[in-house]
Amino acid sequence: MKFIQYVLAWLITFILIIIVLISSFNLAIYGDSQYHFFENEYIKYEIADKLDLEIPIIMDITDHILNYLRGNEDNLSYILEDGRDFFNEQDLFHMQDVREIFITVFNFNWFLIISLIILLLIFIYIKGDWKKDLPNFYFINLFLFFIVSLIVFIFCLVDFKRMFYFFHSILFDNNLWLFQPQSDLMIQLFPLEFFKDFGVRLV
Repeated sequence: MKFIQYVLAWLITFILIIIVLISSFNLAIYGDSQYHFFENEYIKYEIADKLDLEIPIIMDITDHILNYLRGNEDNLSYILEDGRDFFNEQDLFHMQDVREIFITVFNFNWFLIISLIILLLIFIYIKGDWKKDLPNFYFINLFLFFIVSLIVFIFCLVDFKRMFYFFHSILFDNNLWLFQPQSDLMIQLFPLEFFKDFGVRLV
């Protein structure tokens, strides 16, 4: 019985850490309804000048993108005043892939929350030592997560671009995420430096 309690304690605390990670990712993006982080990044990297668009228009595009990724918009296309679509065909297909990942991850987070509640109820039912086992296994899992995060962080410091490419090659089974900085507006809107800053914000 003690072994089962240990397994449950490990699962509960491991799931809790994953929930916190996903929730942090969600809050880092959607925690501010005005998206001031994005606006500050656009100002910092002079995105308005590069896109030849005003900040309010860029923020409206950003709001549209983030609503689309969350599943609140069905179509990503954004028609500018001159009649052209801000997004090209590659953008539309790639962001559709990103949208599927977002929705899957956020739905999975709800599944984890429900699983956590069920496991906690089972743990209490079998009279697990929640005052001792849960804190102990939480800090064990937290330490392991910290080690993994530290390794990833070090690799990012050494060569962020390579790590960025590495994670994208894992997440996507195509090369639609490879944009041309000189011509593709998507990569001009979200340059590599943006993702570096977002990583810091997430931590």
